[in-house]
Amino acid sequence: MNEKVTIDIRGRQLTIDAEGLTPLEVNALADYVSERIQQVQHAHPATADTSKLALLAALDLADELFRLRKQFDSEKELSEQKVDDMIASLRSATDASKGQVKK
Repeated sequence: MNEKVTIDIRGRQLTIDAEGLTPLEVNALADYVSERIQQVQHAHPATADTSKLALLAALDLADELFRLRKQFDSEKELSEQKVDDMIASLRSATDASKGQVKK
């Protein structure tokens, strides 16, 4: 059973299931979201609607997630290529040393 955690985001309280996270982790996420909403509010001072600010913050967080995923995928692909290159080099060295032993 999931633990219920009450969080506060910009003065609005919400009780949620922790879903595998500790209460400390859930509260850290809530703080992060609060900070993001505050950043959006500073960037758009004419926007007083908290729902609109929350949606803009959600879009900002989604953009961050997509950028990080793209960066991760690029780095993963590069790492996989390096591993493949090392394997090929090891095979080549192993094959070369087998040829020298037979002579």
